[in-house]
Amino acid sequence: MVDFRPTVLILAVPDAKITSVSAKLARIFPEGVPLLHTSGATSLKKIDDRFKHRGVLWPIRSLIKGTPTSSWEDLPLVYQANTPIMIELVRNLAEALSWKTYEMNSQDRAQLHLAAVYSNNFVSWLYQISYELCEEKGIPFSVLLPIIRDTAERQTGLEPRWSQTGAAARHDKPTMGEAPEASARPPGVRKALSVGESSDSGGGGWLRGANKLACGGD
Repeated sequence: MVDFRPTVLILAVPDAKITSVSAKLARIFPEGVPLLHTSGATSLKKIDDRFKHRGVLWPIRSLIKGTPTSSWEDLPLVYQANTPIMIELVRNLAEALSWKTYEMNSQDRAQLHLAAVYSNNFVSWLYQISYELCEEKGIPFSVLLPIIRDTAERQTGLEPRWSQTGAAARHDKPTMGEAPEASARPPGVRKALSVGESSDSGGGGWLRGANKLACGGD
């Protein structure tokens, strides 16, 4: 055991390491020391139960190593805790960092994390497909940056389908039917289609297929 008692331990490690690292820390720090992890998808129960006060503080932000984080004031923070003492501690910490804070249980947080995957990781994967389509014809991907920014800026918190534009919004079937044949599509497009179609049983196949791709599944 160490001689000092920190106010709180913050566990910022890969999701798969939360249980093992918290178990190691449990042998070093007294059980009364609060510990929280920063994962969006991992249950609070993954923290070693020798820590009496356990919590979560998840910033809804895509973090890249070496890239500075902008101001936390408008960064949404999701928190959870297992005891009244820990709830107060994590809430105070969250509210000291941001004015957008949300208390959620593990199930709701996991679903929000999945929504964040679709809004961030999966969209980035679609950008890669766009990049490959442009590269195939020697067109600079930067041509698409204005429409990419415009689409993102149209999101106001309402249902995104209401901001849909183009042939899909106009139900312009002739234009929609002019998409390249399967053999002419880049590998990423063919994979998306095959995953979606193979997962489709009574509806929802595209959602399940997109989930596998966005999360890096085969």
